[in-house]
Amino acid sequence: MKRIILVLLIIGGLLAIRPSGGGKTLIFSSFTSGGVEGGTRYGSTYEMTDNLGSGGAFGESKASGDSHDIYGGFRFIDLDLRAPFAGSDVPDSISAGATFYVEWSGVDTTTEDGPGWGMWVYDVQWSKESDPGNWHDWHTQTYLTNDLFGPFEPDTVKMDTTYYFRVRGYDLAQNVGDWGEQSGVTYQPPSVTYTVTGADGDSIWVTDTLEVDDWTTISTSDYFTIENNGPNQIDMGIYAFNTTNWQLADEPGRNRYSLHAIFNDATVAPDDTLWSDSTVVKSGPDNIAYATPNRFGTGGWKIWPYWASGTFRRENLWLHLRAPTFVTRYGGYENEMVLIKLEARTTIY
Repeated sequence: MKRIILVLLIIGGLLAIRPSGGGKTLIFSSFTSGGVEGGTRYGSTYEMTDNLGSGGAFGESKASGDSHDIYGGFRFIDLDLRAPFAGSDVPDSISAGATFYVEWSGVDTTTEDGPGWGMWVYDVQWSKESDPGNWHDWHTQTYLTNDLFGPFEPDTVKMDTTYYFRVRGYDLAQNVGDWGEQSGVTYQPPSVTYTVTGADGDSIWVTDTLEVDDWTTISTSDYFTIENNGPNQIDMGIYAFNTTNWQLADEPGRNRYSLHAIFNDATVAPDDTLWSDSTVVKSGPDNIAYATPNRFGTGGWKIWPYWASGTFRRENLWLHLRAPTFVTRYGGYENEMVLIKLEARTTIY
């Protein structure tokens, strides 16, 4: 015979321009610029041509020194050897919504040589503070200069999490620039205010004595009620923890228990057939799941703000626990405390 105690814990919840070029000065002509297309100019030592492909005494190869690369026989515009600069920008560092507008641009102009051939395409990557330094490709060699990030693609945006973006550009001469400085935005929705109370005014559900490989559902005298007291619609999220001797799992097993949750407006316990894969509560904050039309019953999502009538801004929470099929701890009784955490977010769909 195993005795289980359930406790519900409530916790409310630009572009940077900088020099480039490898440390050498690029010289495109040993003579002053000028002349006509296809024409030839002569010096005391070299013959220079004004267009690519017209052979000359100097030829088309470069001559390198310790501090200079000399390109004879080319006009400046025939050689774009400097990589471009690119950067990203998010208009706001704090976003109330889970969708971010991100834009980026590039410049193919350098302080050494002036304008190049122009920008071509961009690579865009994203990262987040919970996984620092791990950059993910978002766009590769794209012609786009802006896009929307979130709420579910290319990543599910989470509350109070900062997302970072960086860009590098390619110019028309196919020079590839360095990654630009990152820009960042934090998803921080408007504050939510809600209360959770038990039907008996308590926040603890104490089950009757429960056998191994048995199950129990919260009673009509113990279910919990969530009430939205804030100005925005909210979705309720839930997760739980391992107990002292049991692990939380999708299905009960050896020293493993499972927990299910349903939100609805009913004042009687859900039918036993309603506890399914879509009502399973996961373990730990990284696995928090929010109520949707297809998860945790018929309620718990789009709970109306404080100004709505009571039935629209309240939802009842029902819990269903399945005990381990086998336990390795021997003895007459085993007291286990199951901790459950609720969080709310402003509705994002």
